[in-house]
Amino acid sequence: MRLGRSHVLGLGEEGFGLVELSVALAIILPLMLVFTGTLYTLTKTQAQSSTTMAAADQVRYALQQMQQDLQSTARLDQASPNGFSVVVDGPNNQTHVVNWSYNQTNGTLERSVNGGPKEVVVSGLDEVGFSYLNQSGQTESNASCVSRIEVSIDAYPKGALTPYIQDLGVNLHNVTTSEDSSC
Repeated sequence: MRLGRSHVLGLGEEGFGLVELSVALAIILPLMLVFTGTLYTLTKTQAQSSTTMAAADQVRYALQQMQQDLQSTARLDQASPNGFSVVVDGPNNQTHVVNWSYNQTNGTLERSVNGGPKEVVVSGLDEVGFSYLNQSGQTESNASCVSRIEVSIDAYPKGALTPYIQDLGVNLHNVTTSEDSSC
């Protein structure tokens, strides 16, 4: 009996040779690369999808808030390509001037009430378009003749798969358009 060896290889037991290990690695390595690549792609796609959904939620919230303001509008005060101001009926017969504006430099849609500080309602926007229409459905530049406001928001958040586009059109039911010849 020899000391120091727990097992003596018998005849035919030689273990794995270099050739066998090379063949095993040649088979396993590409499979592992495919699996790792697939896992990376799925993780990246899920993150992009989450980013797009978060942007969509943010835009949807902003448009809901804008719609509430427009449906409570007593008078359209100002209309411009980058936003509008409306006089909104509030509780206890109080009125508030609500201003919505698109800051092209920052890519933000902002809201302020009664000349107060501008609150960023949604950020990361590529483009926001405001259209003002009269009762005939024609583009109108005179704020007192506008009976419908349409807003289009395009957002392409960093890391998103696709851009997110949302439109809003609100008829100003509470607004009385001018009866004079300018409309």
